[in-house]
Amino acid sequence: MNTASLCDPYIWENPLIIFKTQFFYSTNMTCLSEIVNQIVLVVFIMAAAAYALWRSSKMYLPLVAVGLFGLLVIYPSVSSIVKIRKEYEPFIPGVDVIGQNTFAPGTGYDRTMPTSRNPFMNVLVDEIKYNPTRPAAGSVMDPEIQITMDDYFRTEFNRDPTDVFGRNQSQRQFITMPSTSIPNDVDSYQNWLYKIPGKTCKEGGPCIPGTDGAAMPWLNVDSVNTAK
Repeated sequence: MNTASLCDPYIWENPLIIFKTQFFYSTNMTCLSEIVNQIVLVVFIMAAAAYALWRSSKMYLPLVAVGLFGLLVIYPSVSSIVKIRKEYEPFIPGVDVIGQNTFAPGTGYDRTMPTSRNPFMNVLVDEIKYNPTRPAAGSVMDPEIQITMDDYFRTEFNRDPTDVFGRNQSQRQFITMPSTSIPNDVDSYQNWLYKIPGKTCKEGGPCIPGTDGAAMPWLNVDSVNTAK
């Protein structure tokens, strides 16, 4: 297992991981990559077995038997993937979400993953100097990131078995930054604040949209009051 992310890489990222992949599904498979690797392994072995049987017997019955056995083996894995997808179905908001495009400017689709030092993928003080092109944090809607983040959190801090809501450490408070890239995503933040038709500052009235050219919307003079 990859100690950097607590999850095995996908088989196309590291083909040698196939030698460490289990043939049968296990409830210990908490990472999406492990489940996908198991399915790929079963399909590969079943395809090889079916080809060998076909060459030796030229009969369809062994092929059907191999196919049914393969389906029975991968059925729990497919069911687990469907369950994960339903559990982490993304919430679609009515307005822009800060950092919904989880990549930093100029860095493509790279993303910051949870680590034991920084399980919640926030921007650290030393990263401003030593990691000035840090990509944004990956989306917590991703099941793999969610599981990895929880694993690091539970490993680093004591778990309360009586906490049925999964808030395993209430003594220490963590925050999630609205922007997790360096440089920060100013455009998304501005759109989240002001890009609502007929409203400003997310409240529909505290900020008066004027045309006086002030740097801040609330410094503009209300044209109605000015006319009076």
